[in-house]
Amino acid sequence: MYYFYFDCGTSNTRGYLIQNSTVISSQNLNIGSKDVSICNDKSLLVRGLKTIYDSLLHKAGLTDHDISCIYASGMITSPYGLVEVPHAAIPIDKQGIKASIFIHFEHTLFHREIHLIRGLKTTSMDLSWDVIEEINNLRGEEVEIAGICNHLPIQWKSSKYIILLPGSHTHAVLMDKETILDIFSLFSGEIFHALTSATVLASSTEVQEGKLQSIDLNAVKKGCEYVQKYGFARAVYIIHAMKIFNIEDNYKRRSCLSGVVTSTVMQSFLKHLKSKWEQTNNIAVYAEESIANTYLEVLRYLTWNTGLETIALARNKMNCCVEGFVDIINS
Repeated sequence: MYYFYFDCGTSNTRGYLIQNSTVISSQNLNIGSKDVSICNDKSLLVRGLKTIYDSLLHKAGLTDHDISCIYASGMITSPYGLVEVPHAAIPIDKQGIKASIFIHFEHTLFHREIHLIRGLKTTSMDLSWDVIEEINNLRGEEVEIAGICNHLPIQWKSSKYIILLPGSHTHAVLMDKETILDIFSLFSGEIFHALTSATVLASSTEVQEGKLQSIDLNAVKKGCEYVQKYGFARAVYIIHAMKIFNIEDNYKRRSCLSGVVTSTVMQSFLKHLKSKWEQTNNIAVYAEESIANTYLEVLRYLTWNTGLETIALARNKMNCCVEGFVDIINS
């Protein structure tokens, strides 16, 4: 039996042709909800999805009739996706995620149903200025979480634990066995991107493409120290001063800035952990390897005497998104 699965992000969409539980082939396209938002044209995304779909089916010698079901998750359910779908409320497990799938008939190019996996939110209450601080939400990470659970130490499943998912936003997810209990969301990667592309720090943190995937952990630690001593704004200025007075190279300055931003994000998370999720000692970080290592270094610096156990899972070495999708569909 063949399935097709789309993982739709802000800037990229990846399609997977799956036979039973095995990925036959996949293809990435640089189109996502950001493009829909900029152009105010949802047909851009639909055309991108159809391009991936037709290409993978053609390579496999299959036709649309061979595909039993099409699924999609991520930003495809946002206002700038295929169709806006309300979030499902937590707590929720894999079976609950599967039961909440929204079926949309795409009538322009696919002419068939697409099964949309909902994002998650932390409250079902009516929102207002007074309670907006209580809301957290995610789209797409719910599928990754289902796959991540397969790679965690078995002893973690006997108590509550936390999965950290860094990205343009960083989501901290409180788990009990394989049930999502709570979410805490923070701005993170977007801050780093803005600082390194739209401020005076751009020229002092620019590095060659090959170095974007590596990190200097000693410089990361320095960034943590600056935030601890002086706070975010002063720490960022110190990195600017490094350029003015020719202290270190761009690679180390960029790593130091990563430490500043990540430390600021983790301070907010640890404050929430202490007030809302106390007695939760196991934390897994799932991200690209350099980002995961940055978060681990910052966590160890900020919590060196607290008894927290942390592990890193490298996104570039495992595909928890597809694993999670298969687990959800088979649950």
